[in-house]
Amino acid sequence: MIGLVTLVWKAVAYRKKVDEDLARNLDRVGVFLQGEIVKSFGSPSAPLEGGPVTATGHKTTAKRYRAGQHSAPGDPPFVQTGMLRRSITYAREGMKKLLVGSSLKPQGNVHSYAWLLEKGSPGGQQPSVGMNIPLRLQ
Repeated sequence: MIGLVTLVWKAVAYRKKVDEDLARNLDRVGVFLQGEIVKSFGSPSAPLEGGPVTATGHKTTAKRYRAGQHSAPGDPPFVQTGMLRRSITYAREGMKKLLVGSSLKPQGNVHSYAWLLEKGSPGGQQPSVGMNIPLRLQ
């Protein structure tokens, strides 16, 4: 005797589960990328023992020393105030799109600092973002 087998395919429930898993995993990727971007920001080297001295003979403060140091073109920016680092965030748009970047907004007709670092300045400064984080997703 041959038995009959009934197969019930619940495509709607399966699709819902896949979409939920995708959204959860996109959030995980967002957290990971946000952390990697924040870690990629560099810090200037420490001042020499005793600190540098200004032309007037006064010691330069650590804050003033860091403000005078600049990252090399193509390198991640040095952290000076931490504002750019704190602005890095992620947002999921819908179920299949993830945006990771700075939440700094332009002020009037002037682009934000984050935008200038990513795209380069109109004066010809080269962009410094995009090559900072070597990702190896496996």
